[in-house]
Amino acid sequence: MGVEILLPSSKKLYSILLALQLLHRSKFSGVIYTDFAEAVRVQTKDQLRSRVRKANLPIYEAIVTLLEAGPGIKLAHIKAHGDLKKKSQWRRAQWGDFYADKLAKEDTEHWVPRHLRWPVSELETRVMNLSPWNWISKNRHLLLEPLLQLIQNTTINAYLLDRDIYRMKRGQDELPYQYTL
Repeated sequence: MGVEILLPSSKKLYSILLALQLLHRSKFSGVIYTDFAEAVRVQTKDQLRSRVRKANLPIYEAIVTLLEAGPGIKLAHIKAHGDLKKKSQWRRAQWGDFYADKLAKEDTEHWVPRHLRWPVSELETRVMNLSPWNWISKNRHLLLEPLLQLIQNTTINAYLLDRDIYRMKRGQDELPYQYTL
């Protein structure tokens, strides 16, 4: 069973993490361009403090760890989605963002013959190793949603399940009106 990425922002962050990991391992320096402004704003451990109650904290921790370990690697923000009518004026970073967005949407039309595909499970393992604080699900995958949101969702789902079981035991076999259309 593969890793299911529930948050769209997680895909972008995993892409940034992969780029960082590849640059770091090959001992290259450079700039990783992204249209995800929030990722660019969190590049040091001090900036992580504001992220504690938000989604994707373990991925941010892994990104910050790799950024601090490779001083020649930086994240930079670029304008998202340049004007399609002015493609001839796009810079390299805008083309990179265009193709990254296409790949994130699994648009295989823009794949090159030797396209690099990296299993998310390996990136997830890397995040677990780099992040000192993470929560995992019953099937041993990272929980990237904020903890408060997870507790609220679990509580409401448990309530709905208990309510439906109670109704079935009571002899109310029909679904409530809100389930019928």
